[in-house]
Amino acid sequence: MEAPPTPIDLEANELLRVVLTGDSITDQVAPYLEWILSRTATIEHRHLWGTATCDWFSENRGDLGLEYLESWQPHLYIVDHGGNGITPCMADASGLPLTGEAYTAKYLADP
Repeated sequence: MEAPPTPIDLEANELLRVVLTGDSITDQVAPYLEWILSRTATIEHRHLWGTATCDWFSENRGDLGLEYLESWQPHLYIVDHGGNGITPCMADASGLPLTGEAYTAKYLADP
């Protein structure tokens, strides 16, 4: 049985804190999300074409790693990755892109 949704309790005049991470699809969606949520949310952007989920952790992005947002205490993370596998974090030990089961396992292993 799934746990019930956890409500987000905001203080008076507090904006929803949203982290948006993704690839080129997210690049296209981001302006519309900003427009829709502009009065109710602050959005922190972590998206770039060609990236995979593993690209957004400090070992690959340094200060842009999602870990550094913990102190900001986001209410919501929106993760939108289409399955890119062209960056070094999606490569095998010899530097070749992961394929098949190894590719799937890597995507599933990333938090």
